[in-house]
Amino acid sequence: PRSLMSLFDQFNSPGYSGGYAQPLEEPGFEDEVPQFHQRGEEDAPLFVKRQLDVALTSTSQQITHVCAASNVLFIALSTNHLLRKDIQSGNQEDFDLQRNAEYRIVKLFVDPTATHVIVCLRRNKDESYETLYIHNKNRKPVELKKAKAFLTAVAWNMDQKQDSRSTGPILAGTQNGIVFEMEIDGAEKYVRQIFSPDLKQPEPICGLCVARFPRTQAGASARKYFIMITTNCHSYQFVGQADQTEPVFQSIVTSSAPRFHELPGDIDNSQLELYWQVSGPPRAFAWLTAPGVYHGRLDFAAAQDRQMGKPNVMADARLRRYSYTDEQDPRNVVAPLSLVLTEFHMIMLYKYEFEVVCLLNDKTVMHETFNHRRGAMRGIVSDPLMGSVYAYNAHNVFKIEAENETRDVWRLYLERGLFEEARQYAKSNKAHEDKVLSAHADKLFEQGEYRQAALKYADSQRSFEEVCLKLIQVKDTDALTTYLMRKLDCLGRKDKMQLTMLCGWLVELYLNALDTLKDAHEEERYNAMRAKFREFLRKDRVLESMHKDTAYDLIESHGDMEDMIYYAELKQDHERVMQHFVEKGDYAQCLNVLRKQHAPDLYYRFAPVLMQHIPTETVDAFLQQRDLDPRQLIPAFIRYQQSSGVSAAKSEAIRYLEWCVHKKGNADPAIHNYLISLYAKLPGDEVLLDFLEMQGDKPVYDMKYALRLCTQEKKMRACVLIYSTMKLYEEAVDLALTVDLNLAAQNANKPRSNPELHKKLWLRIARHVVKEEKDIKKAMAILQECALLKIEDILPFFPDFVTIDHFQADICKSLEDYNRDIDNLKAKMNNATESAHQIRDEIQDLRNKYGVISGNATCGICTYPLLTRALYMFPCQHSFHAECMTTEVLKRLVPAQRRRVLKLQEQIQKHQTGRKTINELKAELDDIIAEDCVKCGEMLIHTIDEPFVPPEKMDSYLQSWSLSAPLSPPARVFDDPADAGSTFA
Repeated sequence: PRSLMSLFDQFNSPGYSGGYAQPLEEPGFEDEVPQFHQRGEEDAPLFVKRQLDVALTSTSQQITHVCAASNVLFIALSTNHLLRKDIQSGNQEDFDLQRNAEYRIVKLFVDPTATHVIVCLRRNKDESYETLYIHNKNRKPVELKKAKAFLTAVAWNMDQKQDSRSTGPILAGTQNGIVFEMEIDGAEKYVRQIFSPDLKQPEPICGLCVARFPRTQAGASARKYFIMITTNCHSYQFVGQADQTEPVFQSIVTSSAPRFHELPGDIDNSQLELYWQVSGPPRAFAWLTAPGVYHGRLDFAAAQDRQMGKPNVMADARLRRYSYTDEQDPRNVVAPLSLVLTEFHMIMLYKYEFEVVCLLNDKTVMHETFNHRRGAMRGIVSDPLMGSVYAYNAHNVFKIEAENETRDVWRLYLERGLFEEARQYAKSNKAHEDKVLSAHADKLFEQGEYRQAALKYADSQRSFEEVCLKLIQVKDTDALTTYLMRKLDCLGRKDKMQLTMLCGWLVELYLNALDTLKDAHEEERYNAMRAKFREFLRKDRVLESMHKDTAYDLIESHGDMEDMIYYAELKQDHERVMQHFVEKGDYAQCLNVLRKQHAPDLYYRFAPVLMQHIPTETVDAFLQQRDLDPRQLIPAFIRYQQSSGVSAAKSEAIRYLEWCVHKKGNADPAIHNYLISLYAKLPGDEVLLDFLEMQGDKPVYDMKYALRLCTQEKKMRACVLIYSTMKLYEEAVDLALTVDLNLAAQNANKPRSNPELHKKLWLRIARHVVKEEKDIKKAMAILQECALLKIEDILPFFPDFVTIDHFQADICKSLEDYNRDIDNLKAKMNNATESAHQIRDEIQDLRNKYGVISGNATCGICTYPLLTRALYMFPCQHSFHAECMTTEVLKRLVPAQRRRVLKLQEQIQKHQTGRKTINELKAELDDIIAEDCVKCGEMLIHTIDEPFVPPEKMDSYLQSWSLSAPLSPPARVFDDPADAGSTFA
């Protein structure tokens, strides 16, 4: 077998630059990474802020709180009014909470669907609290009588749909550190205390979270919840099943001890912020505490799979300490006023700026300041469903939009070794994606996972030679094959040279692997590898791109004839398959392949060798293939006949040719000639004679060729038949006399239409009988078979010593026949004489014959009086004026006769008699005009196909028969205008 590097060495051809150290210059193997980096992309800010247009009625109004949900902003004002601004449409509504200046809004809560709003107010006089509820459909505030405490946190039910009447079960935390479960349906449906931290000093509830576990599989519980409660310093996690009855969450917080975290410190604005997915539970959390921001992921899938112990939803949780310092005292670290989470960042708001921290590495990636003249910032909120971020101060609201948030995410994931996540966020930039793929491939290669590394290398733009050399050095053929296969799939149809090269190399790799397994006698793995190899060969791209002859050479060089045949069948190279079976001596298998084809050329190509070894089966295949040209098979039959002998030719070649002639009606002279040549070589002549007689008087075969062939093979009867078919009866009779007298007699009787030749042929037979056979009785019998022969015709053939006794009776009979013929002649002469006398008498009678015309007789054509002009009278008693008769006859004469009549009339009129007299001219004219009566003679019979009404008068005739025409006698139709005039006259 060829070396594994034999095809790889082709990459070091002059068409490429610098061998393996340089990347290939052909398309598909470039090492250069396409640059998709836009100018300024790396320097573009991750987030940008823009001011929203919020219409305040007066400068005295100040913004105290803002909430965002479903692209709607709820803005609480110092005048105890609530603004509802639709971000998408820009519409703004003003709600009056109907509370005087003694009250001040201290908290504002809005559910994610922007349907339910809870407003907490504090009365300055006695520092009491009042809670109002507003529904999107009913804008009038409703006081919640049972919720007298100061609500500091609310966890909404995320399963509720928009515009739902009820809030569903929700959690509410108070300043006294108590967590209630409640449901509002116009008013409080119920309020139940479910949790209170066991602390020496009560801490206000700063954050609440209720999230349902996703149903990851069929049959999983749909009522499993995660609850998170935070205070200034403590956090509690609960996981459990919700109850069916109210309060539904109590069983979760009471069934088991919670997971507990403590971050000591004193902070007034502690906060729990969540990042919610578009659909499903929250993905990340951030807890604002005194030491810093405690944040991490919420992994519900891992908690769902954990069966033992307390499920921990938090993952990768860590504390990020504050880095922002006071401008006046840099040693004093300042905590943010508030924070929000985006997909990959945490935005912390300070007095006059906001800081953006990446959640993946806790590094600050951006600072942005606000205009000091607009006042200090008061808070920052996010829309849980839409992901929008809004920051506000006393008079303005700013929207902080993510412009290019995922710009560096791929790099951060790459640094952490999270290659799949890095690739997901690098797909928009091919250069970044290629770096991720290359790094991932290098990592897998270092770990020894060469096959997986090969897949990644193939997807990257890493130098083709470099990768191949690395895989060859580690001697992992499977990984190299995987790499080449993936490269093959990545190439386009235009990269024909690379496709051909890769296909050839892969074939070599597969064949080497098969050889190795075969030598190791690992049959199971060998069969599996062969299946993979054949699957590779079946691919459309391989069939299109692989150089056929190269593939044959490679496979044959390994001695793998089975796979070579398999590949040839895939390429529909049936000729090679059949040639292989012929060389192997498996002619039956070759014929089986041939039977499946409908290519006549293959039949012509392999017919000679198949006819030599399996003639019967081959002819059977010929009979099944009806599109074959028998003429093209004649060389195979000739070769078969020469090598197999006459008997074999009789059984097979003749069988096929007879089928062509008798079944298919083949009329090719070459086929008929060759079939005659085969018949001529048979021992008998019955089959040949039957075939020749079947041809009849118009044979298809070449009669001269057939005659010469039959003469060579001594087939005399066939020669006689051919002579007879050629109308050479004399030669046929002469040759037949050498074979059979009866055969000669049959051929002598054939030209009966030619009495002279008929008699001549029988005389030949008589001469042969008399002179050659010397059989007088048989000679006399010939006189009975041919009536044309007389005794006197054959007497000269007899020798002088023959006595009259042998044919005395025949002579007497001949004389009697002569006497009878003489008497018949005399009778015929007498009849002829009598007929002559009768004819002369009739002629004399005609000369004296006359007719009587009355005085009132009219012309049979014009109906005028007949005796006024020259006339013709016929024996049938029809009479016509000569002029009328001439006019009528001229219509029916042929052009030559018409011209003769006109010329005769002109000569008679001008007395231009020439050599003839006037009477002779008139007699000739009368013979033409008065040859027959126009009313009852043959001339009238010839007009049987003419219409009764002339075509030119058909319209007037039809009009006369119209029902709309006036009632009047139908007009007569005349052939000549003169007829009409004479009638009316």
